[in-house]
Amino acid sequence: MKKKWLGAVLGTLVVFSLPSSAITTWDMTDAFDELGGSTASVSVHSWVEPLVTAQFYRYNYEITSTSVNINWFSVGLLQDCGLTGSRGVTATIGGRAPLLWDFMDTPASSITALFQPQVAANGKSYILSFESWQAPTVGSAMVSGNTNTQFHSLVGNVFTPIPEPVTVTLLALGAVLIGRKRKLSD
Repeated sequence: MKKKWLGAVLGTLVVFSLPSSAITTWDMTDAFDELGGSTASVSVHSWVEPLVTAQFYRYNYEITSTSVNINWFSVGLLQDCGLTGSRGVTATIGGRAPLLWDFMDTPASSITALFQPQVAANGKSYILSFESWQAPTVGSAMVSGNTNTQFHSLVGNVFTPIPEPVTVTLLALGAVLIGRKRKLSD
């Protein structure tokens, strides 16, 4: 009985520790919703690339369409999400570069871009990126800006690193549930 349970635990750990080359790029575009229900709209494309040789992940973001001028973009980060400290900005045709793209607080609770001049309505941003040793989960992000004299604040989903303690907890919980299921079936 104990051998079966140990085999299930080891099998689970082997599956979850497969090399990153077995994983493809994660990709999504989300239409952000305005707080307060206005008609403003912003789409953010986020994708994660596993960098096999360095054994970490590059998180990428691009504001791809907007009905309002955007001054600020921020991605929430969970504590202990394995940041490498590396971040970058990649030029795109017709895109707007941020004045600032940096981690906020110690330890980092977000990574934030300040656009000055702003990303104009119907415009897009440069590609903003950072690196982490942790695999992705879906988290929240926020953009804000204005149209004429009206302020807009919109929230949506993007990829963000999952903290290491959570990964270990999920693996352990899965192993316990597999062990319990096998025990009940015997």
